[in-house]
Amino acid sequence: KYHKDGETFLVSCDDSTAKLVSIDGSVIQEYIGHKGEVKDAKFSSDFNKIITSSLGGTTKIFSIDGTLIKSITDNFNNVVQASTFSPDGKTIATVGPDWRLNIYDSTGKNSAIFHWRDQQELNTGAAGSFARWTCRKEIHDSLGNSLEVFNWHKYYVNSADISWDKKYIVTASNDSTAKLWDFDGNELQVFKGHSSPVRFATFSWDSKSVIT
Repeated sequence: KYHKDGETFLVSCDDSTAKLVSIDGSVIQEYIGHKGEVKDAKFSSDFNKIITSSLGGTTKIFSIDGTLIKSITDNFNNVVQASTFSPDGKTIATVGPDWRLNIYDSTGKNSAIFHWRDQQELNTGAAGSFARWTCRKEIHDSLGNSLEVFNWHKYYVNSADISWDKKYIVTASNDSTAKLWDFDGNELQVFKGHSSPVRFATFSWDSKSVIT
């Protein structure tokens, strides 16, 4: 995730840390304390804090200088794949592979839980049986309400990010594409070129570019 200065960005790492890195590749700050691979790292809207989530089932909030502010353990001790601040910084949202969206207040209290499941089709043929999972179209606002979308991805969606100007959403998928959406659910652009699953997509600080 790019900082608004355009000179630094956040990376999440499999060594249980997140790092603030300059565009020349040097590490400016490490954020430590997780017990599993860090899957996601994002800035707060004022860029004074970062939020990280990990395979260890925790979400952590740090000040930009690396000081740990708050550690939140998932209610069900599950992996936390992604987390984010609300625009006003008063609540955070986390998601994991258990199909739960958790909303927490600034003290770390779980204020809401939203739950959904993928649609499953089971087919049986002469050579045996197989299962096919079809991912549902799920983008939520900061209150957990589902937003309707059109021309959805063909396969599993790995990440979603909101532009800094709060006008667009970009999603990354196992169908080897990233897609740009408006908040009415309209597909604005398909980003092609990858030959394997796209794990992550995010906006530049000025919302004019997308990196995958």
